[in-house]
Amino acid sequence: MTTFQTKLDVALLLESAAWPALLVDPGGIIRRANNAAIELFGNGLHGASTSILSILSGETQADPAKYLTQLERSASAAMALNFKIKDGSAIIVPTSVCAFTRDDEKRFLFQLHGYGQAPAAKSDTSSIAKTEAAPAAPPKQKVDSRATQLARSVALDLNNTLTSIMGHCSWILSQMEPDNKWRKSMEEIARAAAKSADIAENLAAFSRSDKEKEATISTNANAVLRRIQQDSQMLKDRKVQWVAQFEEQLYSARCEESKLQQVFTRVIENAAEAGAVVPRITVQTRNSDLQATLQDTNLRLQPGCYICVEISDNGRGISPEILPRVFEPFFSTKPGHKGLGLAWVYGAVTNAGGGVAISSLHNQGTSVRLYIPAHKRVSRETGIVAVKPDAGAGKTILLV
Repeated sequence: MTTFQTKLDVALLLESAAWPALLVDPGGIIRRANNAAIELFGNGLHGASTSILSILSGETQADPAKYLTQLERSASAAMALNFKIKDGSAIIVPTSVCAFTRDDEKRFLFQLHGYGQAPAAKSDTSSIAKTEAAPAAPPKQKVDSRATQLARSVALDLNNTLTSIMGHCSWILSQMEPDNKWRKSMEEIARAAAKSADIAENLAAFSRSDKEKEATISTNANAVLRRIQQDSQMLKDRKVQWVAQFEEQLYSARCEESKLQQVFTRVIENAAEAGAVVPRITVQTRNSDLQATLQDTNLRLQPGCYICVEISDNGRGISPEILPRVFEPFFSTKPGHKGLGLAWVYGAVTNAGGGVAISSLHNQGTSVRLYIPAHKRVSRETGIVAVKPDAGAGKTILLV
């Protein structure tokens, strides 16, 4: 649950949402609903005393105020809620709930952002095969254009503000004596601003499209993975066992090297933190020249030329309840984590025209498969030989 204060026009916020949205008072009474919500739940939402509990299925809490208090104390800003819709059936919809205060009045905003993006799950107890790896639910393949525009605008405004904060902090610190009693506080402000700037960049990158650059980009993924293994201090500190199974004739990835390195690093760091007593990470690369649509768990990948980078760990695994939410921005089960790592990975890979699939088994580990668009040509790894600056000066070098 996220709590914030705002002066935004809530009515405009509700009406501009493409998904159902509800405004609820602390007593649980629905005070306002947008057209999408009325279409889903019926005209009963127009009533002056309609309770939020009346449209929730299976909720045993009889006191709507206590129910909202429980939501507010929740560590997560988004959750899967079971709703009763106007035709009498029950559906499970990913929903974000946030509390805010405006003109000294507290309100709760329910946004059913998962409705309409994919077929809603029926609320039943159908059996699940326990011998199969539990696949992640398909992430949203399309992001509403207005939401994307809002994300970019927020990231830009936040970055501009943080630039000013960091600039002033830097100037004050440069003028401040080393033993000044406020120096430590200023350094903390500067560090916090720098972390916030990283979050703003992640938010911008999540909705940024780089497809216009892909035709001229050619990256050797094997070389990137080897460099991460050699340079990662986390892998060294945790004494991670590294198992590499690389395709020697790997196609060239149509993705910038710096972005590919960030994608791999975030997945590898997650694997290193998977909770194994003796952590082991297995990294496989292979070519994937698809002649037909590929179905990998719930990922549907269109025909084309890709490389597949599969990163597996031997950790505790991810529970079936958590697995569908791993790509959800700001969702994390790890204390102190922002929940943007895999969300950023998913955004970067899909914006490049690829896809991400994930599967996991309890106490057997997790496997993440990254499908990166590729050129159907092999990118050779090259070594760099260090020479003295004046070596060969004045000589002619023949390149063949």
